[in-house]
Amino acid sequence: MSNNTFKEVPVSSLRIDSPFKDIFPFDDRAVTAIADSMRESGYDTAFPIVVWKDREGLIVDGHLRFAAAQKAGLKSVFIFEKEFSDEEQALDYSLHHNLYRKSCTDDEAIAIYEKGIMGVLCEARGKLLRNARKACEVK
Repeated sequence: MSNNTFKEVPVSSLRIDSPFKDIFPFDDRAVTAIADSMRESGYDTAFPIVVWKDREGLIVDGHLRFAAAQKAGLKSVFIFEKEFSDEEQALDYSLHHNLYRKSCTDDEAIAIYEKGIMGVLCEARGKLLRNARKACEVK
């Protein structure tokens, strides 16, 4: 049985980090439009921000809503804490949900997917190289 949960949390408890932060850029007009709506009507609980459970507020999906909530000056937002087995599964979730929301051509979808996967691979390669260098250091 899953331990996924819905709850309200302070905006300040959430964070955006790699590899999720740069996959789906958005413009300031979209942030402003959503922030204006949030100021007028509050946060729409039907669209919670998806956070990786047990990863200290790491946003997997909902970066635009998060930016708008910050701009609107909201103190709290609704989140869905979701369990993921690893970064690959979390990234796949993010890519899948965002691609279906956007009007992407096949080529745009492939480029976004490759950007996300390449970011994960580059980060993993960097960790591997750092660990290899440490192992080879003469003490």
